[in-house]
Amino acid sequence: MKDFNIQDFFNTDWDYGNEVLHNLCSGDNLYHTESSVIIAKTLFIGRIYSASINRVQNPADIETGDIFYTNTVVEKFMDGRIDDDFRMLLSMNAQSIEYDVIPKILQVHKNLVDIIAEIVKQNDRSFASKYLHFHFRNLFFIYDNRAKKGLRKYFKKIPHAYSFNRSKFDYEYASFYCRCHALQAKLKREHPHFADKITPRVVDNILIRRE
Repeated sequence: MKDFNIQDFFNTDWDYGNEVLHNLCSGDNLYHTESSVIIAKTLFIGRIYSASINRVQNPADIETGDIFYTNTVVEKFMDGRIDDDFRMLLSMNAQSIEYDVIPKILQVHKNLVDIIAEIVKQNDRSFASKYLHFHFRNLFFIYDNRAKKGLRKYFKKIPHAYSFNRSKFDYEYASFYCRCHALQAKLKREHPHFADKITPRVVDNILIRRE
């Protein structure tokens, strides 16, 4: 993977907008105690990243209009389950992804997928990954069709080192996550001087620009 300059992926024209979303999801806004913050976070991330939580196969299954966010989404996101997971992630004090914490990270993603399924009656692993990424950008890889397609050029199969039971989680995202982590680790080995800069966001930049 030395056929490109890794530094080309450290800064992009999208960085400012991504930083705005990260700031929206950090500090006093990390948790889900204010309805206005929940609406802003779910709406902005979903719309900007083409993963709106109310974009469903069967629209008749959900409420429509503003009430979908002000009632249904706020109620589910405010019930404490997401914040319990966020407190657990903070307690790990992890600034990078170590192998032994991957199952805990994947469980948080699975929990959010399940909560969203209670709202929209379908799996939305893409929105869940993006929502979690902007709250914990050093721990979650962004999943969507572009990244999934780009990843096949580097890791079509999951390395044997990732031997834990992925069926306990959202299997599709767990498989994607392990291959992204393997790619991140490989890039860090090949570019040791830039290891601290090779974040999940850089991995995403590589995947979507080389699909």
